[in-house]
Amino acid sequence: MCQVALVDMLTRRVSSLETECVGTVAEALDALDRRPRELVIADFSTGDVCGRPGLEGLAQAAAGAILATLDIRPIASHARRAQLAGAKAYLPKTYTLELLDAALGVVLAGGSYFPDAGDVRTASDSAELLKLSARQREVLDLLHKGLRNNEIAHALGISVATVKLHVHAVLKATGARSRTELLVRKFRIVSELT
Repeated sequence: MCQVALVDMLTRRVSSLETECVGTVAEALDALDRRPRELVIADFSTGDVCGRPGLEGLAQAAAGAILATLDIRPIASHARRAQLAGAKAYLPKTYTLELLDAALGVVLAGGSYFPDAGDVRTASDSAELLKLSARQREVLDLLHKGLRNNEIAHALGISVATVKLHVHAVLKATGARSRTELLVRKFRIVSELT
């Protein structure tokens, strides 16, 4: 994922976004010293993020801001380090742009996103999907496409009340607390089964 794609994605989410891209932790610390930021994204592929002052120094300087991390590929120790440093997200660059966008949406809405064990495939995600009925999987697929309850009802020829029951069952079966979290989990489940 390139910086341009990330900036475009964030700009679509936050129209008034002002960005500044830097190449080192030292440059990021200087930028934070000049002006506080609301969102800081640190990339583990920048060599000095793993050094000193590194991610922890960046987290301290960015206190009050949302800190998220990117990584070239999922590494469980990096995910743990990000979480311990106070980051709200650990995002492997191997994710699709849609998944990164959904995960950032969760973070910007006040949540956090840390893939399980560095996003290693887990049997529990497959088991969650298998718990769903065929109709619930259809509802899940339509939720994934961004359809609202009334649109899902029309597409499947069922009532809106029935759609709500299916959505509730899908949320319960997957352990998701919201549609956005469900979308993030859906990407993980789909990528695992294909």
